[in-house]
Amino acid sequence: MLTDRRDGVLVITLNRTRVRNAINQALADAVDTALTALEDDPHLEVGVLTGSGGHFCSGMDLKAFPGEKVPRVADRGLAGLTRARRSKPLIAAVEGAAVAGGFELVLACDLVTAADTAFFALPEVARGLIASEGGAIRLPAASLTTWPWKCS
Repeated sequence: MLTDRRDGVLVITLNRTRVRNAINQALADAVDTALTALEDDPHLEVGVLTGSGGHFCSGMDLKAFPGEKVPRVADRGLAGLTRARRSKPLIAAVEGAAVAGGFELVLACDLVTAADTAFFALPEVARGLIASEGGAIRLPAASLTTWPWKCS
């Protein structure tokens, strides 16, 4: 994971391009650390969460899952975000895939900006899972007029 501080903004970049930025426990802990820094630093006013390599996040790292389980951080949820109480706004800057847990990270943000290449999905049911980190609750509650959905 990469972080960059610019004029009161903390840019948090998921950087596991080989696996489309899939979240393992190490990445979850790093994101949580960055979000804690955002909250604790009075010079930071807003955070931006993005991904590298043309993708936002492909969700939980399924190869790490058998040994690590769901990469949650304490009571703050997936990657320390989906159940966290935050006081500063967080923007999801999405290009490419935002699927499964990656989409749940997006849904936990305050604002979303999506490139033309962005696509969103909750495919958990195909693997016998449920979108338990907010997707099953937040997605139906989201206003379709305020989200950049693509319907075809």
